[in-house]
Amino acid sequence: MVGQTISHYQILERLGAGGMGVVYRARDAHLDRFVAIKVLPAGALGGEAARKLFRKEALALSKLNHPNIATIHDFDTQKDVDFLVMEYIPGVTLSKKLVIPKRTAGHFGSSAIRRRASCGRSTACGNSSWHRRNRLPNSVA
Repeated sequence: MVGQTISHYQILERLGAGGMGVVYRARDAHLDRFVAIKVLPAGALGGEAARKLFRKEALALSKLNHPNIATIHDFDTQKDVDFLVMEYIPGVTLSKKLVIPKRTAGHFGSSAIRRRASCGRSTACGNSSWHRRNRLPNSVA
């Protein structure tokens, strides 16, 4: 897709991929800014009901305004390609940020990272049971 244009977004580079699609850095030709575009796999929205749900979720996400959440700018379908356009935030990916050099692996092992990620997920979901089980101070979590 690099070099192609979807709607008024020129795809510049592939940033990553996962179970929900491929994310690209693109240039918004209308507003002259960089954006991130998540292109869903072909057939991911298999039918009008799934497409309506996708649009409903995109509308809900677009209403969120927080410094730790990428802003949703657009969602659309062009030539049977479903995509979500969001704020582009330059930097390293989470997977690269979580890589631990071997010399510090004993001190900051992967289990500590898993515990912190679990705590973050539980906090985001409003689950206080994680905190009751692990009792980490707020400055660590």
